[in-house]
Amino acid sequence: DGLITHQGVFSPDYQTYYFTVSDLNFSQFTIKQITKDGSNWSSPSDAFFNSNFNEHGLSFSQDGNTLFFSSTRPIVGQEVASTWHLWKVEQIKGNWGVPVYIDIPNLRNQLTSHPSIAIDGTLYFHSSNPDYTQMGIYLSEPDQDGQYQPARRLEIPELKDLEVCTPYVDPLERFILFATVGENLDLVMSKRTESGEWGKLQRLPASINTQGQG
Repeated sequence: DGLITHQGVFSPDYQTYYFTVSDLNFSQFTIKQITKDGSNWSSPSDAFFNSNFNEHGLSFSQDGNTLFFSSTRPIVGQEVASTWHLWKVEQIKGNWGVPVYIDIPNLRNQLTSHPSIAIDGTLYFHSSNPDYTQMGIYLSEPDQDGQYQPARRLEIPELKDLEVCTPYVDPLERFILFATVGENLDLVMSKRTESGEWGKLQRLPASINTQGQG
């Protein structure tokens, strides 16, 4: 039907699966959802937080009550670049609220996308110039009021000359997965060392990285 299916995530109770579809030109991204009813899955429908703009790259908090995603929807009342930014939507007493913009103070004029959240609330994501150049992995921690602080770039020496994207961080921050940007997108991993630093990059095996990830 002329659509490409991208990454997806299960809700923590495994009853709903959310995934992204795009057109062949990567000009429109939409998040779909399917819901389990007994042993059957429903037909895909637009995710409850989807908009008329682009949506992509989502993840859940560990308790399942906050869903993080990236979107190009407009941000009212703030001077930010017209590009991808981070958003979240919270569930209270079983009801999902309205998505809200996540303000990363030092990246308001940059592209930010594909959030992944650690159990302490730290957000990992990729960021670049709006034209997708100089893409790297960043992290930002919330303060006591839940406001995210200026982001800093992931500190792994080998990343100095690499462009990387689409992180997934283990909730306990024991390891992180992401893709290197080149002729193909190759998946790599870094593990925490005993000293708390991120260790040497490890390329995932060829069974995963044959002609690029997937």
